[in-house]
Amino acid sequence: MSTPLFSGKNAYEHLRVLCEEIGPRHGGSKEEKRAACYIRDYFRSLGLEARLHKYPIYTFRNAESWIRMAGGEEIPCTPIGFSGDTPPKGVTREAAFLENPSVHCLDESLKDRVVIVMGDFDAETKDRLYRLQPAGLILIQSEWHSPVFTGPYQPAMVRKMGRLPSVRVHFNHGMHLLEKAPRELTLCVRTHGEKLSEGHNAIAELRGAGREDEVVVVGAHYDSVYACPGAVDNGSGTAAMMEMARVFASKGSLRPLRFIAFSGEEMGLHGAKEYVKGLREEDKKIKKNKDFELDGLKSEMDRIRFMVNFDMLGTRYGTDRAWTLGERDIAASLRLLAAERRFPMQVNEEQIYSSDNMAFNYAQIPSASFARTGGTRPFGHSTEDTIDLCCAEALEITGRFCEAWMERYVTAIHHMPFARRISEDSKGVVDKRFKDGDFLDRPVLTPERKYKASPKKREGRK
Repeated sequence: MSTPLFSGKNAYEHLRVLCEEIGPRHGGSKEEKRAACYIRDYFRSLGLEARLHKYPIYTFRNAESWIRMAGGEEIPCTPIGFSGDTPPKGVTREAAFLENPSVHCLDESLKDRVVIVMGDFDAETKDRLYRLQPAGLILIQSEWHSPVFTGPYQPAMVRKMGRLPSVRVHFNHGMHLLEKAPRELTLCVRTHGEKLSEGHNAIAELRGAGREDEVVVVGAHYDSVYACPGAVDNGSGTAAMMEMARVFASKGSLRPLRFIAFSGEEMGLHGAKEYVKGLREEDKKIKKNKDFELDGLKSEMDRIRFMVNFDMLGTRYGTDRAWTLGERDIAASLRLLAAERRFPMQVNEEQIYSSDNMAFNYAQIPSASFARTGGTRPFGHSTEDTIDLCCAEALEITGRFCEAWMERYVTAIHHMPFARRISEDSKGVVDKRFKDGDFLDRPVLTPERKYKASPKKREGRK
């Protein structure tokens, strides 16, 4: 095994730029594109061929939201993306509190009221509630230590459930609201800037030295949920992927390494889906010519043998974990190396890791996903997912293990030990995850505005 080159300090500097100089990187936003250009330009500085892959994505910008009780006291809240708008002065309605929401406790009495819910509820309950057409929805965080969750919310869900003015409230503020027990309150939600935009995947290619038909994708998503710095999730994984590009640009690789920074992950794996979808469409097109395969040629889809995914690393104090989907020897290789290095890693075999790897798994490409979990979970998808939760030392710990594993089993080995296939058990797990039709064929959906305020009935009161 050669001398490790992965530098936690280098990775941390990329993390600082993404989270502090650029900031929240919501899919389709200006900041998302700025981050993509930063990553692409860094790849180019390493001498790699780099480009931006563009795809359509529906995005939004939230402007304001507030809850006002009688007497003028306001409760801080966060608007939910793609939710419906109220009139500018809000809607003033009777309040209804649901302590343990379930489909059995919903009735017509909730119609045209502002419904207050502790925590969240399942899809069946949500569907029933939306059909009753309340005037608004207030979701109170169920854990006192958790900051307000800011996403993700998908246009597809809005089309299914309708557009209901909705906000989230921190546990402490929610308790204050419930103690006041207002008979009625005013809810205002204003979302602006909803539009069909462009998402950007930053892609770079490190050429191999002899195994050109065995491409390994090394990926991480760089987008964050709305208004979230996205340090742990997933500036950290992106920073590690960028540093890994520097490492192997220096060390070289027998196989081509394709480094991809995906966007749109937080809104439904959009970036990875669009990338793999493009490969599949090209594959189908060129294979209509029967001579293509008879001549021993391979499509770009055929060339991709494996996917390595980095998602949520750098946690100061945590546990290193890996999730594998493919054949059992992937997990065995990780356990073997961890044992040799006395590295405390938990390996989860044939289990879902819901990130960009899933788009590749759906296309029958095996993967290994790496994460470092710890006490930062309550801060996920919130404004408190800041760089203070990460450190260079933790990035280096995980990064150097992954560097060693990749060198042994991917970049320096003459015959790659992992077959390009998904085991039957893994295939069952993937199929269950994407049970609602063909995942790669899902179109870009835009929300339908289903909340229509009646001037007489819905105008806010002064």
